[in-house]
Amino acid sequence: MAAALNSPSSCFSYQAVSAWLNGARNPSAEHRRILALILDVPLDELNLHCDGPVADYVRLESLLRRVKVHVRKEDRQFSYILTVAADIDITRPAVYEKWTDMFNPWPTALMKHFARMKYKLFGWIPTVSSPVLVHRAMSLVPLERRVKLPEPDSPQKQIWFLYLPDGQLSAGVAFRDGRWLKLLGLHSTDGHFENYPLSRIEPVGCVTGKSLLRLESLPQ
Repeated sequence: MAAALNSPSSCFSYQAVSAWLNGARNPSAEHRRILALILDVPLDELNLHCDGPVADYVRLESLLRRVKVHVRKEDRQFSYILTVAADIDITRPAVYEKWTDMFNPWPTALMKHFARMKYKLFGWIPTVSSPVLVHRAMSLVPLERRVKLPEPDSPQKQIWFLYLPDGQLSAGVAFRDGRWLKLLGLHSTDGHFENYPLSRIEPVGCVTGKSLLRLESLPQ
């Protein structure tokens, strides 16, 4: 968080935490804002236990966004409160080289689930309208780098991430039909496939395996 703020003074040591717990001194305004995020409590409540409010705190919500992360492992579900950088637009599809790239600071709580992750590319699927893709909404999925799209008679409907002719990254069920790309996008509600010239499409990769995690936005 201190790195995100570009503020070394936002860091604090275990000695400082000990002094706060022992009542020797109170956290600064800057540290209170960070503690409220870490402890997942309202700032007003934290201030109440720190001898009253302070006016000049750092507005971390301008840099970080609180989210609840859901991870399903076999028949169990785990949930964590984490933060993502505010400059990451979770309303649009995205591609990441590392699954940790969405999070700030480092998502230590998730390491036990994904520390040995073998995938090298990941795609973010935002909120969708398409009933075909709704089960993938707000989830991070592993991608396999590919450039050859499937034929129309392929038995599996593959979800692809690709760049359209206007340069925008898109995602959806896709296949090739002669010289054309057929794409059922994230916000298609009627099952209609859009057509794009295959020569002007840049495929990134297709979804393979289950979703790694799902995000739930929280009030800021």
